[in-house]
Amino acid sequence: MNRMIVILACLMCTVIASPQSVEEPKFSENFRSGVDAFVQGKIEEAREHFSKEIQANNPQCGHAYAFMSILFGQSAEYAKNIEYANKAISLLTEGKTLQTPEDTQSLSLAYTGRGHSYFMLGDSEKALEDYSVAIRIMPDNPIAYRERSDVYNKMGEDSLSWVDMHQYLVLIGYPMEEESMTAE
Repeated sequence: MNRMIVILACLMCTVIASPQSVEEPKFSENFRSGVDAFVQGKIEEAREHFSKEIQANNPQCGHAYAFMSILFGQSAEYAKNIEYANKAISLLTEGKTLQTPEDTQSLSLAYTGRGHSYFMLGDSEKALEDYSVAIRIMPDNPIAYRERSDVYNKMGEDSLSWVDMHQYLVLIGYPMEEESMTAE
């Protein structure tokens, strides 16, 4: 299973599962069906639902653009991933502060996914920048730490890579002894 699927599963499935308060966004049937299809591994069906959400229901839904960006990244369509992530980032930050946990998750997801595409396209600097922003936005985003660890590793920054990998393992609840995680 592609790493982008893991990113989406970790960060976004809670968008629909979490109870909604008065301030949280109300997601349409297309959006919810897209999430359900994604969770079930029906990628083309998910893409159809999110496309309908963007084209027919809510062209300003940054959350749908974040999902679509991940779907493009999953199929190695990195330019489309970057395009949709840029749109998600723009819509989610346009003239407002992040108002809901879903906004935060979607924005972190967009930066994480775009960082992955930059990394796959060989631009480690942009990838590092996006993963760092994703972590600033959502410090408990384990995937951003794991992905940033890969970038640091590729750049020969072993100590920084190790620190991020350690944080990733902590966030996913991997049992370990603290002494064994110090960089040598």
